[in-house]
Amino acid sequence: MMMAPQHHHWQEEQRRQPVHDWHLRRAGKGPIMLMLHGTGADGLSFSGMQPHLSKFFDLLALDLPGHGKTRLGSRSRSGNKAMAEDIKKLLDDMRVTPDYILGHSAGAVLALELTKLLTPALPKIICINASLAQFEGVAGWLFPMMARGMAINPLTPRIISASLSDERIKKLLEGTGGEINEEMIKRYAQLGRLHEHVSGTLLMMAQWDLTQLLSELGHIQNEVVIITNGQDLAVPHKVGKEAAQKLPHAQLLALSDGGHLWHEEAPQEAAALIIESIKKGHPNG
Repeated sequence: MMMAPQHHHWQEEQRRQPVHDWHLRRAGKGPIMLMLHGTGADGLSFSGMQPHLSKFFDLLALDLPGHGKTRLGSRSRSGNKAMAEDIKKLLDDMRVTPDYILGHSAGAVLALELTKLLTPALPKIICINASLAQFEGVAGWLFPMMARGMAINPLTPRIISASLSDERIKKLLEGTGGEINEEMIKRYAQLGRLHEHVSGTLLMMAQWDLTQLLSELGHIQNEVVIITNGQDLAVPHKVGKEAAQKLPHAQLLALSDGGHLWHEEAPQEAAALIIESIKKGHPNG
């Protein structure tokens, strides 16, 4: 285990496991909040909220396998079920049981996957723009197949990485909706230049399969807060609404503004809503 210098007021740590070499960030004291980012991002995507949330919680933000500074130990464990299992192994090794799990996009999928592995503990789940939908029709098999093909070719991540200029990153981010700032463009451009990160992103896309999780939403007993944003062009509001209807103890918070990366666009607002939803608790809980 190796401690790294502080960055963005996080205490950083590298922790080697049998499967992956994890990069962790921690801040604050209090109940433990595990933070899981989305596809193509890293744990620093929560940095804007960190000063606000760390006043109330012990934050634990991971870089997912193959993302950011977490080195992928196995190319066959980038699917949602395998990732959740490996996160659980990491938590067990750290002797940590989260009180809350905050997940953005694909990270929200992992948060819900973890509910099956953490029982009898029932951490409260907060999902921001959760990507809880399969690709439909031809896209359902074509997109993962394309990702698999690109991930298999060792040159593809390097080619993609070399093509990701700041301007192209800006257009990709703008395609998610909402307000994109220069800091976001700079950080995602830095990630895009890491061919290992691009490879990890492709592997995650290729191995993702929500079939079983979506069929089991009705069995999840955890309290779940689902936040959707009206300007999200990546995950439509109806996805969160339909998931909330299936989850027995879900609260849907539908916001009219904000894009897919709302927690990065307006971190203070996002943190305030998360804190408020936790303090109020679930109306049916």
